[in-house]
Amino acid sequence: MKLFLYPKSRVDKKYGFLFLPCLIFFLFTVFYKIGNALDRLSDDTRSFFSKLVYVHEIFSVLFSITLLVMIYAMILGFDREQTKGETEIPRTKLNWLKIISLISFFLCFIWIISIYDELNHGADNVSYYYILWLGMSVTIYVLGHIGLHRYGVLQERKRIQKFSANRPTHLLSENHPSKSEQVQRFENFVKTEKNFLNSNLSLESVADSLQLNKSYLSRIINGELKTSFSDYVNELRVSEAKVYLENPEFQNYTLISIGLEAGFNSKSTFNSTFKKFTGLTPSEYKSRLNKSD
Repeated sequence: MKLFLYPKSRVDKKYGFLFLPCLIFFLFTVFYKIGNALDRLSDDTRSFFSKLVYVHEIFSVLFSITLLVMIYAMILGFDREQTKGETEIPRTKLNWLKIISLISFFLCFIWIISIYDELNHGADNVSYYYILWLGMSVTIYVLGHIGLHRYGVLQERKRIQKFSANRPTHLLSENHPSKSEQVQRFENFVKTEKNFLNSNLSLESVADSLQLNKSYLSRIINGELKTSFSDYVNELRVSEAKVYLENPEFQNYTLISIGLEAGFNSKSTFNSTFKKFTGLTPSEYKSRLNKSD
């Protein structure tokens, strides 16, 4: 999880101790299997291992809950850093990770019930374990499927981001040669500094950054640029997306990667906004480009 959220960081050696319980119980299991196969286990040893099974179960569920708490805290911390723009990777939604973490917490609760039921009623009733095993199978499948897709999107976004950082600022045609100082500051902040690529950009956040009143900023944008704040920002984003779509290097990239890196916060918003300004959806625009080649 840490390498996914912080790819440039190094894994601290202290995390190696997380494997220690697994190693200890593995060695106990090997000892028991060999001793049992050679018929060298005494009755006391067998009794010890029968009790150790429950110790292992109880420890495992508590250990799993501890790890899930650490993971969830890491996800929430990453979300806070994203808000401040302090993350190493492109801004990404982590709702899927949060949901899987919460489902895992629920499965741990089922696990606790299973252990309690087994301790009080014996090992004959395994119905709770069936629920647990089925839930774990589905969770692992979903995590693998979504995780691989999200990882692929993330890698595409990182390459697009690198391309964008090295590319000169894309400027729209200037229809208003005479602009006030406030509008020039606004355009410099949003367009030249490429803050329009931030999906969280809002009129309020821009006004705060420029130390201007939000209503005043909205009026001068409407008055001097003859457009609204949202249309101004979205036109820049659409222009940026068109640059990515027209680049042969990104021909096979997913539209969600292109849309997110252009500053849109979802694929649906990207589609509707792109069509508003071009008359075509991103996929239709891409198809026309391929036909013209």
